[in-house]
Amino acid sequence: MMALCAANSFAQYTEQAPAGGFDVSKGSDYIVFYAPASFVSKIEANNTMLSNQNLDPNSVTSTCDYWGTNPDLSVCNANQGDLNSWGDDDCFSITPTGFWGGSGTACFRSITDKFDLSQVTDDHVLHIGIMNNDGSSVTKNTGMTLIFGDGDAVKLYAGSKSRLSGYQKVGNLPKNGGWQYVEIKVSQLKSLFRSLKLQKQTGDNFFQFAFDNGTASTCTKEQEPGSPVYTYTITKLGSVIGLDAFFFYKPADVDGISEMKTEGESQVEQVYDLSGRRAEMNRPGVYIIKTNNGTRKVIKK
Repeated sequence: MMALCAANSFAQYTEQAPAGGFDVSKGSDYIVFYAPASFVSKIEANNTMLSNQNLDPNSVTSTCDYWGTNPDLSVCNANQGDLNSWGDDDCFSITPTGFWGGSGTACFRSITDKFDLSQVTDDHVLHIGIMNNDGSSVTKNTGMTLIFGDGDAVKLYAGSKSRLSGYQKVGNLPKNGGWQYVEIKVSQLKSLFRSLKLQKQTGDNFFQFAFDNGTASTCTKEQEPGSPVYTYTITKLGSVIGLDAFFFYKPADVDGISEMKTEGESQVEQVYDLSGRRAEMNRPGVYIIKTNNGTRKVIKK
């Protein structure tokens, strides 16, 4: 029980993706902004899709691309062949081709349709499937910053540290190429960022993510005849971040902790996993529940 007394400077919201990836049957009311087609099909088959705003593969209504102008250009689908956390090849990788003030940034950008968060509730959980790709051909990058929301309402980062003020750490991204899940409840986001309002987006840049002091890739570009569009080809690969999912969902037993509060008139103060990290009881496993009457273990099936 010593782990319960260990002081954490941040709440841990990252964990290694389980074998087989995220289990769609563990949630409902999915609001998807990016996920593989096979995963979306499972959600729809289970009748649990609340809103599907997946990125447009043709970049007509929305896209994932660079934010700003060169050298802040980040190339998507830069490292083909990576498998997502489900074991499929439907994911994309982003690499910076230059840095502006020490970071290279990419983002989900609306073109004709704004991203809509009006159906997100406090009981929803933000899920991001992400990978710090550290293969033999990739130079290690020192961290990554996530900016969620329109403007600067929510600032999260995963890595060693953030160079900017006002950011909240959600965990670490091991440099082993393994998939990590970032999961944080909306009610917790609101407690961290008091000004947060989830509503229909009014700005173009919705979900931004940046490389912090990574290694830029070298690329060549070619302009298509009669078109202002350039084709970029990576000639030397640098830092790479993989993204395989970005959605909100409501855990199947969202009221599980609330039900425990009435047992024996105990008030739940915090929930931990067996490593002593703060946790949400949104997955099967063994948890340590700290109440005003003491601590106990709970097995969630």
